[in-house]
Amino acid sequence: MNNWVVSYTKGIIKLRWLVLILSIAGTLALASGGRFIEFSNDYRYFFTEQNPNLQAFEKLERTYSSPDTLLFVLKPEEGLATTSRILGIVKEMTEQSWQIPYVIRVDSLTNYQHTKAFEDDLVVADLVLDPSTLTLEQAEEVRQIATSEPATALRLISKDSTTTAVFATLKINRDDVAATTAAVAQARAIIDNMRELHPDIRFELTGSVMLSASFAEAAQSDLSTLTPGMFVFLGFCIYLLLRSFSGTLSALTIVLFSAAGAMGFVMGWMGVKLTPPSTGAPTIILTVAVADSIHILVTMLVEMRKGKTKHEAIIESMRVNWQPVFLTSITTAIDFLSLNFSDAPPFRDLGNASAAGSIIAWALSITLLPAMLAILPVSAKSAVSKQSKMMERFSEVVIRNYRLLLVVMTIAIVFFSALVPLFKFNDRFVEYFDDRMEFRVASDWAADNLIGIYQISYSVESGETGGISNP
Repeated sequence: MNNWVVSYTKGIIKLRWLVLILSIAGTLALASGGRFIEFSNDYRYFFTEQNPNLQAFEKLERTYSSPDTLLFVLKPEEGLATTSRILGIVKEMTEQSWQIPYVIRVDSLTNYQHTKAFEDDLVVADLVLDPSTLTLEQAEEVRQIATSEPATALRLISKDSTTTAVFATLKINRDDVAATTAAVAQARAIIDNMRELHPDIRFELTGSVMLSASFAEAAQSDLSTLTPGMFVFLGFCIYLLLRSFSGTLSALTIVLFSAAGAMGFVMGWMGVKLTPPSTGAPTIILTVAVADSIHILVTMLVEMRKGKTKHEAIIESMRVNWQPVFLTSITTAIDFLSLNFSDAPPFRDLGNASAAGSIIAWALSITLLPAMLAILPVSAKSAVSKQSKMMERFSEVVIRNYRLLLVVMTIAIVFFSALVPLFKFNDRFVEYFDDRMEFRVASDWAADNLIGIYQISYSVESGETGGISNP
C-alpha cells in the first residue's frame, strides 16, 4: 500500500501542471451545473408525494380552494378596531388587496356577508357599507356582530376588539417563485404605505405566502453572508495554524472547489431543487473539506521542518495520511447519505450534497492539493513544529492517564446520553425563524391577538350527489 502511494504521489509531482489543469477543469465542469439550480420555497416540498398528509392536503385544495394566504393585521395604539376611522382603513386595505397578483378572495370586517331578517325577507349585505357614515351606535353594533359570529370572531377581530385583520386568499402554482415574489412585493407595498399614512397604528403581514417568501429570503441571506463568512473565518484559522500563505491558499482552493463542485453536480446537473435546509450544504462541505487538506498540509510542513525537501515532504505526507483521509471521507459520506432515510426531501438533498462534497474534497486532496503544493513556494514555520510538539505532549498525558480518562469520559457520555429523553420535537414552521425575521415577529404577534396562521381543515363526504343538503 505504502509503495503504491509513494509511486502515485511521485507521479502527481512529476505531472503536476497536467494534474492541476485537469483537476480544475473537472471541478469547473461539475460547478457549471450551478446555472441550472432552481430554488423552491414551497412548504409542500418538505413532504414526499407519497406522504398521506400531503395527499389529503392536496385533495382538500382541489376540492375547495387554495390554502395560500396573506394576513394583514392592524391594531391602533388606543381604542377599538371597530371605529369609523379604523374600519375605513380596513375597507381601503380590502380594496387594495384585490389588486395583489393571484388573489381569488379577500375577507375583512367591512365585506363580511352579514344576514339580517327584514320582515319576511333575509337581506345579505356587507357588514359595513360606508365606514365614514358610521355612528357610535352603529360601530358598536358592528363590534357585537363581529365578536359573536363564529366566522369572524378571533379570525377577523380579536376578543377584546382592539385588533382586526384582512385575509387575502391566493391561488399560486406550486414552485412558482416569481409569482410568490410578485404577490409579496405588492402586499409589502400596501403595508409600507399604510404605516407611513397611519403611524399610530401597528400593521403586520403574515400568512402562508409570507412563510414561503421568508424561507427563500432566509436561505438567500445565509448563502450571501453565512457561507462567505465561514470561508473567511476558515482562511483566518488555517493561516493562524499553518503560518503559510501557500498552504492557506491551497486549502481554501480545495474547500471552495469542493463546495462549488458538489452544489453544481447535485443541485444543478441532477436537477435537485435548492431548498432552505439544503442551502446549509456549502457550510457543511467547507468544514469537511478543510479537514482533509489540513491533515496533509500539517504533516508536510512538519516533515519540511525536520529537514526534508518539499517534494519529499509531500510524498511522506501522502503516505502517512492516505488511508486516514480516505476512511474519514468515506465514512463521512456514508453518514450524510443516511439522511436519505428521512421522510423530508430537503434533508435528503442536504445529505446527498454534503456526501458529494465529502467525496469531491477527498478526490481533490489527493490530486489538486499535492500538485498545487509542488508548484507553489512553501516554507515551514516554527509554529507548526510547536503545535506538533504540543500534541505529542498531550498524547503522552492521555496515554499515561488512560484509565482515569476512560472512567471520566464514560461517566460524561452516560450523563449526557441520559438527557436524550428531554428532547422536544417541534415542527412549527414559524419557529424555524428567529426574532430577526420580520415574518417571525409578525406571526407571533398575530397569534397573540388573533388565531395565527395554523389551521386544521376537515372534509366530510356525504356519499351522494348533492348529499350535503340532506338534513
